[in-house]
Amino acid sequence: MGSRGVKRREVVWLVSGLAVSAALQLMLLPSRFVGPDTMKFLEIAEKQSSTSFWSDPQAFDGNYWSVGYPTFMVLVLRVSHGAIGAVQ
Repeated sequence: MGSRGVKRREVVWLVSGLAVSAALQLMLLPSRFVGPDTMKFLEIAEKQSSTSFWSDPQAFDGNYWSVGYPTFMVLVLRVSHGAIGAVQ
């Protein structure tokens, strides 16, 4: 078997592994979007969706939550037209 056969077999194993992984993730997906910080992050994401939030110098005063995750949530919610399940 030549080099081409080995590469094809590796690709088949890789694709199979990814398919099994995706199936397991879907099976183990919680039925609700829950967590201790879910409501706070959704609140921050809602605020971030407004352009005035980013131009307000005091927007982050007293905010000790990470800004990266709510920003990611805003992007996913915009692409998915508000489907919270897509954030999971």
